[in-house]
Amino acid sequence: MKFKGFPTEGIAFLRELKKHNDREWFTPKLDEYKRLVREPMVELVHSLHVEMLRFAPAYVGEPAKCVYRVYRDTRFSKNKTPYKTSTEALFWHNRLDKNSGGGFFLSISPEHVAVSIRLNRQHCWRCAGKSRPTRRPSVPRSNRKPSVV
Repeated sequence: MKFKGFPTEGIAFLRELKKHNDREWFTPKLDEYKRLVREPMVELVHSLHVEMLRFAPAYVGEPAKCVYRVYRDTRFSKNKTPYKTSTEALFWHNRLDKNSGGGFFLSISPEHVAVSIRLNRQHCWRCAGKSRPTRRPSVPRSNRKPSVV
């Protein structure tokens, strides 16, 4: 699998999804989404995995499992739009659960391309064989100094 880049139609699809973020519009276009957005993202993740084998082999996994689903979790959100208007992938450590350790994150939308790392301090302390440092006693909200912006 060689990544040839995102088709301009895929970025246009995400732009249209932002305008028509509802089931009536998206459901008949699911195959188009898979062809124009999801499959190119899986190809990109595969290409990145090939490169990551040189410097971070423990973060290489199955490309299709690294790509996030398009459906948003709206249970606790004020924003009830059902679909994400970007495509995202997470590269997590093979020996850890997806949500328990650090990793690399990639997000692509019509407005941005974002690459970031995710750190998990609790995991770092466990790997170092040290106990977690004691937390400072919390200060009641009424006694806190206002933060400067």
